[in-house]
Amino acid sequence: CDFFLGPGETRTFHYLNVIGEDPEAALAAYERGQDGFGQLASENEREFSSLVRSAFTPGNTAFSGHLPQLMTRDRSLWKIYYTGFTNLLSGRRASPDSAYGATYLTLSPRVLPTLSFLWDYSLTSLSLALLDPHVLRKMLEVWLALDMHKHWATDYLTGQPTGPWYAINDAAILRCAHDYLRVTGDFAWLDKKIEGKPVVERLLDHALYWKQ
Repeated sequence: CDFFLGPGETRTFHYLNVIGEDPEAALAAYERGQDGFGQLASENEREFSSLVRSAFTPGNTAFSGHLPQLMTRDRSLWKIYYTGFTNLLSGRRASPDSAYGATYLTLSPRVLPTLSFLWDYSLTSLSLALLDPHVLRKMLEVWLALDMHKHWATDYLTGQPTGPWYAINDAAILRCAHDYLRVTGDFAWLDKKIEGKPVVERLLDHALYWKQ
């Protein structure tokens, strides 16, 4: 709709995006959300603030690990450090519709909202190994079970690979595995069989794939 604002006049819009199979139920949910928008906004802020605190708390219940805190009096350095991790947390998806549980969408969730790219995982693999090593290990197992020489990402809603191939995929898998192992020391994982083949052998296949 069109509207006009006079000098000094303000107007607030509450945007809700409701998705559902039943149009009537979705519309009812939308109306409830609009009626209680202030409460929803407050609950969302509290939840995300709690998630951020958990990310830096040893033994928290939200993640399988935690990130190191930066103690500094340099406000610019502090802002850079924590903004980087905030970007990582904003890509976290813990949806009941996920094919393999919680995951991270490290490539602009606004652009590709369901894909996890090997390349981008490898760029943040050290942070993921510290924050959520179980998720990083799980994603490695997903990729090792699939033929990632034909695809560049996996879709967390279907669990299936998608897109064409990236040449970085082999190096990305190895870097993620390296960071997972050096942070956790979980070397027994190398003996776990993925589709009948030990992890260490699958990693070796990726390390030597360039010869083919």
